[in-house]
Amino acid sequence: EYGRDNGIRLSAVWLTHDPEYPENLPAAPLVRYGWTPRGELAVVYDRSGKQVRSFTYDDKYRGRMVAHRHTGRPEIRYRYDSDGRVTEQLNPAGLSYTYQYEKDRITIT
Repeated sequence: EYGRDNGIRLSAVWLTHDPEYPENLPAAPLVRYGWTPRGELAVVYDRSGKQVRSFTYDDKYRGRMVAHRHTGRPEIRYRYDSDGRVTEQLNPAGLSYTYQYEKDRITIT
């Protein structure tokens, strides 16, 4: 089961039925979501209310994620071409990728 804010975005996920432990259902949602004013997913919180992931979006292009981070890990950043396709995934810890687009193929290096 889930709860919605104004009928558009998922705000939380609850466990409402567990046949193995019907008397031990959690009093809090399993996960909660926070949204930007533009309707983009901004943060994810775990059952304890701790932020576990965050997202950053391009100010010019609505919905274009330019970065995300798992709590305690480096921020992953993205670059895009003029067609809105990801061209680079940048990780300061050293694991980065480039994306090349051809007619019938995508090459990731």
